[in-house]
Amino acid sequence: KGIHLKPRRRSTRPRVWFDVSVGGVPAGRIVFELFADKLPRTCENFRALCTGEGGLSPRTGKPLCYRGSTFHRAVNLDDEPPKFIREGADGTGRMLELWNGMFVQGGDIVNGDGSGNDSIYGEAFEDESFEFKHNEKYLLSMAGTPPMRHREAEARVHVPHRNGSQFFITTKATTQSLGGATISHFDYRHVVFGRVASRHGVAVVDKIQKLPADTKHGHRLFDAVVITDCGEEAVEGADDEAARRAEAPPPPATAEAAEAAEARGRGASLRRRERRLLRRLVLGDQARGDLLLQSPELDGEPARSELEQQRVRQPAPPARRAGEVGLDVERGEELQAGDRVALEVVERRL
Repeated sequence: KGIHLKPRRRSTRPRVWFDVSVGGVPAGRIVFELFADKLPRTCENFRALCTGEGGLSPRTGKPLCYRGSTFHRAVNLDDEPPKFIREGADGTGRMLELWNGMFVQGGDIVNGDGSGNDSIYGEAFEDESFEFKHNEKYLLSMAGTPPMRHREAEARVHVPHRNGSQFFITTKATTQSLGGATISHFDYRHVVFGRVASRHGVAVVDKIQKLPADTKHGHRLFDAVVITDCGEEAVEGADDEAARRAEAPPPPATAEAAEAAEARGRGASLRRRERRLLRRLVLGDQARGDLLLQSPELDGEPARSELEQQRVRQPAPPARRAGEVGLDVERGEELQAGDRVALEVVERRL
């Protein structure tokens, strides 16, 4: 027996994307999945800023869109130079860099340097929910006020309910002794509302994280990291799946109802087979015809009386010549494909 695995259902959450360039060179596309089922207001702001459907801001006169804005900041766990280790314990093997990232920040559609803020609801809107925690890499979170590397600085700088266009993406991934991917001092201060949903997008985020930054001036990136284009992906299968669920018959409410439905299906299948197949066998083979007409499975079936009447009226079949297609199995004559299948089905029931 094989193992039946239920296919994984594709998420129907909205997806948006950024096309990013680094230093004027295209770096690739980042696709985000938004947790719109849990944070509809926050996700709608981000989605509308990706599509640009909000037009111009009544407050600043600039487009309410991420197109042309930048990633302006990349913060590591410390400001030390990159550390490397050898893959082999004996000093041989590949040289691997120890990951030191924490988060990258962007989305200032007003000034481009982290000092501006705007949203489709006005300058800022409230913190919607803190249901999701900063406990994984590549989570998308609001940056109403700048996220800070150290807990004390975060507590000093943070101001609640200042969400707008700015966001950050977590990149922290250390050993469990150092907290793993968790950034606990961001919890209950910054709203997590999405995640990076594409493998290539993860590579683009890592590339931004590794760019050189000015550690003396807020970890601002030296290279221009520009969102050259942005938009929303069509969610495939969401409407089709809803239509299939609406058209599907409801499951039987009880075991008795399920058994009755199965019996009705068996009866309908039997009636179709008797009319299509047994007529040929009863009229063409005397011995098998007698057994079939005596079968208890034909009790109450219209096929019994119909076949009996037709058999009485039907003259005896003439002897077939060699090579003629028919149902005289004992003479070894050739059967058509449909008749052969019919004969096998009926013989199993006798």
